[in-house]
Amino acid sequence: MTNADDDLFVEKTRQALRDSENELDADVQSRLRQARRQAVASLEARRPVFLRPWVLAPIGSMAAVALAVGLYLGQGGEELSFPGDEAFTVAQDMELLDELEFVAWMVLEDERASG
Repeated sequence: MTNADDDLFVEKTRQALRDSENELDADVQSRLRQARRQAVASLEARRPVFLRPWVLAPIGSMAAVALAVGLYLGQGGEELSFPGDEAFTVAQDMELLDELEFVAWMVLEDERASG
């Protein structure tokens, strides 16, 4: 079967169901509507309470507020510094510069030797 055949089959089936629905008397239609409502209500009743929309919104808001307060209160600490930290950092920077100068010299020497 192709998509066109499938579409035709679905349309014919849909039309047959609509026709049979129109042939039902009012009492049967009423009972079907009532059964449909009860089925939907039972699905809603089986859903866990914490997944219902009216519960999720406040929980999400409380979580966002707790996160914001935690981040705000967590900013107060100052970084510890020791007296020799700055001198050590400067010494490391000087060492890095020396290494970079050495690497640059090696690259120049390689270029001179090859060219």
